[in-house]
Amino acid sequence: MHDADADSVRLETLELSMAAAHPFFGSVTLELPDIGDNPPSLLRQSGDLIETWRRSMTVTFEKCGQCSVR
Repeated sequence: MHDADADSVRLETLELSMAAAHPFFGSVTLELPDIGDNPPSLLRQSGDLIETWRRSMTVTFEKCGQCSVR
């Protein structure tokens, strides 16, 4: 991971939440943990704008269809 320079910027996503519906998993949600738990991400311009995401996320599945997960 490169440090920020003249062609990049460090950033921290403060809030993010996504929700989806899936026939096998039901409701699926994606959320960020508390702020400050992860290092900042990096946004760099190298032709295209590229973000290096350095955040962990919490994914929740409403159900697991016919899974045998315990």
